[in-house]
Amino acid sequence: MVMELMAAWACGGMFCDPGPLEVQVVQNAERVAFHIDEDAGVVEAHVQIFYEGPPDAFGWVVPVAKQPDVFLSSDRLFDVLAEELAPTVRLDQVQEGNCRFGPRISFGCAKRSFDDIGFADTGFAGEGPNVVDQGQVGPYDYVVLQASTADELLGWLGENSYAVPDGLSGVLQPYLAADSYFLAVRLSKDRDAGDIAPLGWRYSGDAASIPIQLTSIASAPDLRLEVSVFGAARAVPTSYLHVAINEANLDWFSGGTNYYDVVSRAADQAGGHAFATDYAGSPDVLRGLLWNGQIEARAEAMAGAVDPAVFVSLWNDSQLQVGSNAAVAFAGHGVELTELGQIAGSLDGVNLAALNADLDRYVWEPMRRAERLFDAPWVSRMSSSLDADEMTVDPVFELNHDMAPVDNRHEATMFIECNGKRFTDAPRRLELSDGRAYRFPPTGELGGRTDSELWLDRSSAIEAIRIEQPSKHGQPEVIADMTEDAWAEVDGVGKKCGCSPSAAPFAGSLLALFGAVLARRRRG
Repeated sequence: MVMELMAAWACGGMFCDPGPLEVQVVQNAERVAFHIDEDAGVVEAHVQIFYEGPPDAFGWVVPVAKQPDVFLSSDRLFDVLAEELAPTVRLDQVQEGNCRFGPRISFGCAKRSFDDIGFADTGFAGEGPNVVDQGQVGPYDYVVLQASTADELLGWLGENSYAVPDGLSGVLQPYLAADSYFLAVRLSKDRDAGDIAPLGWRYSGDAASIPIQLTSIASAPDLRLEVSVFGAARAVPTSYLHVAINEANLDWFSGGTNYYDVVSRAADQAGGHAFATDYAGSPDVLRGLLWNGQIEARAEAMAGAVDPAVFVSLWNDSQLQVGSNAAVAFAGHGVELTELGQIAGSLDGVNLAALNADLDRYVWEPMRRAERLFDAPWVSRMSSSLDADEMTVDPVFELNHDMAPVDNRHEATMFIECNGKRFTDAPRRLELSDGRAYRFPPTGELGGRTDSELWLDRSSAIEAIRIEQPSKHGQPEVIADMTEDAWAEVDGVGKKCGCSPSAAPFAGSLLALFGAVLARRRRG
């Protein structure tokens, strides 16, 4: 029996007319949130858009499996996902015995999320064939197209002032062959780059996918992907492999600032097409963060304000941090917001009723809609990175009702072996949560080096401790399990502590892994 996979596609191709400033739109990160409703057969996609440059220098085209219903999403959604679901890396420090100086110390934890990045959009000219739908949503004009050939689609894009890059025809073919729709988006003529806001669309499907092949035409090296999927079960990448990272390569002394580098190298060890799961489980921690009684009361208070000064006070005191969505609403009334999201001046002469209507359209309704995502029983957050030459297969995500949750907390402990020694003279060992342990010299013998430098110097060649192929049902097929090899890097395999009596750091051999089967590719 052959089953048709109806996938929801997000992201897509970004086209830029360089113009006199030689502006180059380069896509160097993707932040996407999906909701898969298996019962209704509907997928909802939310995509955060970043851009720096002239507002008329951008066009964004996204392949969509079925005709989409387009809506404005909320940038606060992505802030909340990054704040609450990002992996945490914590190292505690504990004394064994009595040190003459040496309090119990916690190095603390840090959440890692994506750096700020940039991309863009424009407005339409003329008409093209097979225009299925068109309209305006938020700061954008959009058109939904269907084309039977690449020439037909590229002709329409060219006629409507999209700068079409070389090689686009070839990467369009998989989407044309699948009878995809194409969502073309650009900023409305009265909008500027500061009005960029997240966009969403909803349509028929039972799986979610990122059209990474089209993304390849304007991708920065090592494009990082951050994908959150809401649904009735854990989401897994069924067209890509899945990796469990080797925690021995995390920089425990910096709060795991190299977490995504470890994920990237683990994906490389799996052949380049792989995701790590940062978190999978209940979205309880998210509920009420986008829309709650307090925010609703503040919105109602602003809607009832007739004095501009009162309105300004209510907004500036709200600390809502709703970013670009709010900028879109206020810009339509000639009002600027500061970097902190506060109203920069007076609202004298501004029609408050019209402003409140736009706030509801651009800020409150997108927040209410995004909050409904958190009603799902599960949220799964996955990350990876790809170079343009690796963007040959679109990642597809499906729900798997059989796989277990994944915690986003990574924890280890540094033990100070005091036994009456001075704190600076006490040997140390770092134990990972799985029991692996590594010898450290006393702090007084570091010779000007930092613990972080010593730790990263022993970086294991094993980046992915396990590589597996997940599917929609059952447990994943294990492709490679490097657990035994990871333990072999520690003296005294099988012991809780593989600590050498020597004070030299990180005793033990580093093994050459995978050989010709899975060769590690280091990124420059």
